[in-house]
Amino acid sequence: MERRLLEGLVENEGFLQEFSILNGLLLKGKDPAIYFMMEGKKCLIPNWETFTNLFVGMDHVVNLSDNHPNMWEKFIEKIPNGEVISDGAILIKKKNQDAVYMLTNLQKHWITSPSVFNACSFNWDKIEKYPDIIIDSIPSGFNINYEP
Repeated sequence: MERRLLEGLVENEGFLQEFSILNGLLLKGKDPAIYFMMEGKKCLIPNWETFTNLFVGMDHVVNLSDNHPNMWEKFIEKIPNGEVISDGAILIKKKNQDAVYMLTNLQKHWITSPSVFNACSFNWDKIEKYPDIIIDSIPSGFNINYEP
């Protein structure tokens, strides 16, 4: 979603009922909390270490509180809470395959394509490789398929 469109939603008190349009975005308000939008819900990233395990950097976080401090709080409250991303969540893949997963809350979530990976601001340099038997033993969660 384009930043200007998101700012327009906040400015107009968020006339948005289906929050899945925000999937894949990193959102921030005036407090230090950063959220990753998944399945139409805001998922708190618990700390800086977890953020840097997964994402490329703060320049990819949409910080609307700079321009709309009061509206941001009204807007963020309307978005349902999702599961908090696990402290220490990581990006993983099998040693000899291309599929990449986000490992959080004891589940692997397949990131369905390189374009989705990039659109979600995941960090290619942070992918950890493990033997197939390890990856295969982790239960699967929903796919991350948030097309740009």
